[in-house]
Amino acid sequence: MRNWFDGRNGPSGEHLVTLMRSSTAVLETVLGLAGRQDLATVVLVQDARRRLVTILAALDALAEAAAVPPEEQ
Repeated sequence: MRNWFDGRNGPSGEHLVTLMRSSTAVLETVLGLAGRQDLATVVLVQDARRRLVTILAALDALAEAAAVPPEEQ
């Protein structure tokens, strides 16, 4: 891996795909270098949506836990 960072050689196709799978930054870079900024934008939007769904679920759980049951009012 050090050779990758030093710019002496790059990852194999298999390793590059693994990196792209686990790193949004690598995926965006590869898509940008391939001239597919449109797909990089889709990746960003999907990632943001996934995060928002997670946040909304956490907020719903907090609201539900804080709600006072009607019989206790």
